[in-house]
Amino acid sequence: MSNASRPSSYCRPGDDDPSLATVNMAVYSHPGEGKTVFWGSGSERVCFMISDPEGTISARSLGFKPHSVQVTDYEELQEAYEWFAGSAEPKRNGIQWIVWDSLTLFQDRALADDIMVDAVAENPKQDVDVPSRREYFQSMNRIGRYVRQFVDLPYNFGISCHVLMDSAPDGDGTIFMPSVQGKNMASKVSGYMNVVGYLGKAQNAEGKTVQRMQFRKQGRYYAKDRFNCLGGTEGYMDRPTLPKIDTLVEEWRKQMKKKAASAATPSASATQKAK
Repeated sequence: MSNASRPSSYCRPGDDDPSLATVNMAVYSHPGEGKTVFWGSGSERVCFMISDPEGTISARSLGFKPHSVQVTDYEELQEAYEWFAGSAEPKRNGIQWIVWDSLTLFQDRALADDIMVDAVAENPKQDVDVPSRREYFQSMNRIGRYVRQFVDLPYNFGISCHVLMDSAPDGDGTIFMPSVQGKNMASKVSGYMNVVGYLGKAQNAEGKTVQRMQFRKQGRYYAKDRFNCLGGTEGYMDRPTLPKIDTLVEEWRKQMKKKAASAATPSASATQKAK
């Protein structure tokens, strides 16, 4: 018989506190649909890791004032990660969200201007414009590692992506997902997120065309909300902003704490029975 000790991570039912979970959220859309403006609506509470040449122009033009750091290669990405992971300065600055805008553009850019440059330096016969499987695997593995590392930080973490057309798991046609290059990478990165929202346009109840974010799979568009609090009964939010997301998640946290407190307090009937 094994005498192995209980794993240190063991948690009894009710001992864990889901209200402490950070928000890890991917937002994907076609270019120009408003991803940067959505993230920028969090203003000073957001720090962008900018991989888009246009930066945060669209958000700043509306009066939002986010923080930002440039992230165009893996050296800059590592520098940003170390700052968030090892310095108290970001939290002193009021930063609550780290937003990678955009992961899709970073991966394209870093493969061409970072990984391929190193590959040619190692092998002059390597065509700088034709990555081999080795370079693609390097890109995939590095992206996966950095997403995991940022998810583990005590900040809310957001990523922006373009739209990828992929095969539906059941083989029934095409599904749209966040665009991350590499086999199964869209699913892998989405799996690290507890929220995935598709941003587009739709007609509201009054017949007006509005910006809409889906938090529940609808049609061919993949989406999810593990907090089960963002999309209402319809599974979507019209005119979405980051403050709206924060408010709904904070209300969810309060409800979870109430449930935990209620479960920890014996009911009157249970107390009477104990007597």
